[in-house]
Amino acid sequence: MSSTSIGSVYVTDKDDWDRGDKEFTLNESQPSNAGFDVDSNGEIHMPAGQAEGSYTLKVNVFDHVRNERAIGTVNIRVIRVDQEQFDKQGAVRFLMNINSNSGLRDESDFIRAPQGATGETRLSIFKDLLSSKLNGAEITILSIKESYADLQVGGVQVVDVRFFGRNSNGYLDPVYMNTIIALNQEEFERAIRATIVSAGIDMCKLTRCDNGCRTINLVDYAGVVVSANQTIIVGVNATAKDDCSCPVYIPSKACQKNSCYNGGVCHNTYPGFFCECRNDMLKGKRCQGTTRSFNGNGYAFFNPVPACTSLNISLSFMTQQMDALLLYNGPVLNTDSNRGQTIYKDYIAIWLESGQVKARLSFNDGVESSDLSVRGVFNDGEWHEISLTQIGKMIHLVIDNCENLEGSPDSCMSVVKSLNDDERLNTNTALQIGGIAPSANGGYPEFVTNIGNYNGCIRNLRVNFDRYEFWEWEF
Repeated sequence: MSSTSIGSVYVTDKDDWDRGDKEFTLNESQPSNAGFDVDSNGEIHMPAGQAEGSYTLKVNVFDHVRNERAIGTVNIRVIRVDQEQFDKQGAVRFLMNINSNSGLRDESDFIRAPQGATGETRLSIFKDLLSSKLNGAEITILSIKESYADLQVGGVQVVDVRFFGRNSNGYLDPVYMNTIIALNQEEFERAIRATIVSAGIDMCKLTRCDNGCRTINLVDYAGVVVSANQTIIVGVNATAKDDCSCPVYIPSKACQKNSCYNGGVCHNTYPGFFCECRNDMLKGKRCQGTTRSFNGNGYAFFNPVPACTSLNISLSFMTQQMDALLLYNGPVLNTDSNRGQTIYKDYIAIWLESGQVKARLSFNDGVESSDLSVRGVFNDGEWHEISLTQIGKMIHLVIDNCENLEGSPDSCMSVVKSLNDDERLNTNTALQIGGIAPSANGGYPEFVTNIGNYNGCIRNLRVNFDRYEFWEWEF
């Protein structure tokens, strides 16, 4: 962070509006100010590159009109944010309403107690509740910042709260954290007394990108100051924008930071690389775990399906179960645009019904769907591969590459043309494999909730040619 003002010295004063009559100076008895400076108006300045740690400043305050003196004590905690922490950020957009008697009137309300309440601030309530939902993970706030969100019914002012989570295994996946908030959104809203516009910041919902879109987060070296008198938070100045590209995995030409999973050692081969895995159970080329079993009561979270007009999803499954959900990505809660909430209704689902493989996609906020069905019976306890490919409006569902074709092609293949004008899936929650997580307000499509979770094995999940990691997963 560059040299920046981090707020003003606060002292209890019944006529604090006369701040111009006061003069502020650092207390000379203080052994060191650690590079911090205070100007005569009480503004505290932090030098660029300030070291992480806790600091205490003593500041002399002199009221020239009343001829009174006081000493203000300022406790400062500096937390270093590295690139990995920034990249692992989750986010919540809260509705801001300057005329509200109960919600957020500005960003400073987030670091105060809710109106009419005493004790914990909204910030503390949010961190404690999220930590409890994430099995005690430590939550660190990156920034609190006023922003603007485009909705289907117009734009609204919002307060963006960015954070990262960490437990004994490392940093938590942002999609996992955002989805947990979405699944429990009403509980968070009641506790914090504010409306959640969206869990996560998605710039692709109403983008002008024609083909593909992804949200990218940017940051500069300026600080964002949020002040509530005795408490001030200076966060990173983060913004989000839509990038008109489709995320497709292309192997890098040399080792990079995340080339290998699960402690694998990367070796350059010029061009390309290979991963030396530390565990014989890791069968993926990048040391991914490739296979997982499900017992009918579980589910796993992965990165959502990208917003692309071309999509390829493949996986293999083995089960004797007649009816079961294999894959779902879509809404997990009911939202209301009249309350200032972002509406997501697009979805994709792949499931077994009477042993047949079925798929359904909706690109138009759930108004219309494209249904595919392969007539063969595939719950025979053998491995079968599913490949679902979408290119523009054309969607293909193929089982076992049609290598065991017996009879008509519909025993291994289904092809439909989508009627929707939009050819991208707009989702902002986790891709769920093997079942769905419980939703507090029943936001899943009804047919999905009626299918039931999966009992069997799944392996080699790929989305746009990126093999997903099954060894360490969120569930």
